[in-house]
Amino acid sequence: MIKKIIDPTFDNSRIDKYIRRLLPGMPSGLMYKQFRNKNITLNGSKIKGNEIISAGDEVVFFLSDETFKTFYKGESACDAKNDSSVRDRSERIYEEALAAYKSLSSPLDLIYENEHLLIMNKPSGILTQRSKSGEISLNEYMLGYLIDTGFTDKDSLLHFKPSVLNRLDRNTSGIVLGSKSLKAANIISKALKERTLHKLYRAVVWGEYTGSDEILTAYLKKDSLTNSVNILDPSMSDENTRDYDIIKTGIRLIETRDHALGKLSALDIELITGKTHQIRAHLSSLGYPIVGDPKYGDSLKDKKLGIKGQLLHAYRIAFDESVVEALSLDSNVYTTDIPFSLKDIS
Repeated sequence: MIKKIIDPTFDNSRIDKYIRRLLPGMPSGLMYKQFRNKNITLNGSKIKGNEIISAGDEVVFFLSDETFKTFYKGESACDAKNDSSVRDRSERIYEEALAAYKSLSSPLDLIYENEHLLIMNKPSGILTQRSKSGEISLNEYMLGYLIDTGFTDKDSLLHFKPSVLNRLDRNTSGIVLGSKSLKAANIISKALKERTLHKLYRAVVWGEYTGSDEILTAYLKKDSLTNSVNILDPSMSDENTRDYDIIKTGIRLIETRDHALGKLSALDIELITGKTHQIRAHLSSLGYPIVGDPKYGDSLKDKKLGIKGQLLHAYRIAFDESVVEALSLDSNVYTTDIPFSLKDIS
């Protein structure tokens, strides 16, 4: 029997990730078999592998010394400081992020910050996360800010890298969350997955929206070749929608107005499901393309209007009370000003 006490480096990590670092030679299938047979326990209890561990927890291995040593690579296997490739990567991330932040012409638009979480207002025109090397995104700006303010450094990045937690399209502005702790990363990621975070968007669309406050259902399929999505009406048969995902979008009319180019409507949108380009593609499929949307919009009207950037903004986020308590937030609701309105469109 071998006992290990969790040190603070792995606080709020998953138990299976910890054991993979401790016993890198153990195949995953064998590891989960040991879980099922209760040959590896956490604080005396049987584990599945997705449990979150805390500093001071006790992990016990009911394995022979010979078996344990076969997979164990020493305590240094759990110490990123002794892995030269990890250190080199961390230093590169550090330098790129700090340079990106220093290049900003104006400060990050911070809505809220505490020891766990950043709530930022992303401007239109920048990526939330980069898709290839060399790009600069909000993620780099945020990390550079945390480096510049002394919150994190090269050694800290070896164990945890702060990161944005939700994405907005390049041309969509509004609320983006960023983790300052592993605890926040795990809690917010779980909330996003379980749809307990409620996000509201404001959109200006072409057309006079005539629907009532409602949640509309459709089918969505991503086309990776064109980086776009296709939408099918919910009345389509199961045969036609076999490869599609069901989406649900909440829509509420705010106001409408006449324009020389046609009717305009301001809408509040709630994502019940969250798929790629869901709001933009779903509204367009209903006959209400977002003003300024280069992919799903009405390009002729947008060109005549002279709008740069799509009029879609994530302006409100509401947290479950359990998240507020766990992350010591000051409120369960945070909002931003909406950078456009119907009256501004001439």
